[in-house]
Amino acid sequence: AVNEFKKTFLKFTGNEWEDRFDFEKRPGKYFPVEIDHGQDDDGLGDLAKATSKKSALDSRVAHLVANLFDMEMFEETMKSMDMDVKEMPLGKLSKAQLQRGFDVLKELKK
Repeated sequence: AVNEFKKTFLKFTGNEWEDRFDFEKRPGKYFPVEIDHGQDDDGLGDLAKATSKKSALDSRVAHLVANLFDMEMFEETMKSMDMDVKEMPLGKLSKAQLQRGFDVLKELKK
C-alpha cells in the first residue's frame, strides 16, 4: 500500500514522497496547500455575523458571501451527503499560503 501511495504521489505531483519537505511545484501537477487547523485566533470571527453590519456590497452579494461561509449550512449539507465533517481534513488556509496567493494576485494586477 505504501509503494502504491508513493507511485500515486509521484504521478500527481511530480515529486517523490521522500522529497515532500523540499517540494517543487510542477506545471499541471498538484501541490500541497498549507492548512491551519488551529483555533480562529486572528480576530476574523464568524463571517455570517458580519452581514448585520453595513456593507458596501450589494445586499444580494453580501447575502451570497454570508451563505458561502455559513458553517452551519456547510455542516448540514455535508451531513445530507453522508459525509462526516469531523473526519475530513478541513481547516483554514495558513497565513503563509494566503500571503503567497496575495502575492500572485498583485503580480497579475501589474
